[in-house]
Amino acid sequence: MSQSSLPKNVPDFLRQENLDKTLEVLRQPFSLAILASIGIHAILGIVLPMLPSKDQKPAEHSVQVVELVSTDQARIPEFDKPLGNSPSISNPTKLPNQVSKTL
Repeated sequence: MSQSSLPKNVPDFLRQENLDKTLEVLRQPFSLAILASIGIHAILGIVLPMLPSKDQKPAEHSVQVVELVSTDQARIPEFDKPLGNSPSISNPTKLPNQVSKTL
């Protein structure tokens, strides 16, 4: 009798028997876990892009440019010359001979 009350052009997947089988499968623990996982991932996919990230550029600060006069420029040390009290690299310190250990 229920079959006769439905219109003739209803697709098979909307029939009551198929809907009952589908709901029975969806009530299984494994199916519930899959549905929960899909729901949580969908929520994260929507919410996470809206959150601020650490990769955002910090606010830029403006710095004033100072032009030095010739007397101030003369006070700047020249870094291409080594300082007088620094050890020279051409004479490396010798390490003591290491005794080879035999096992």
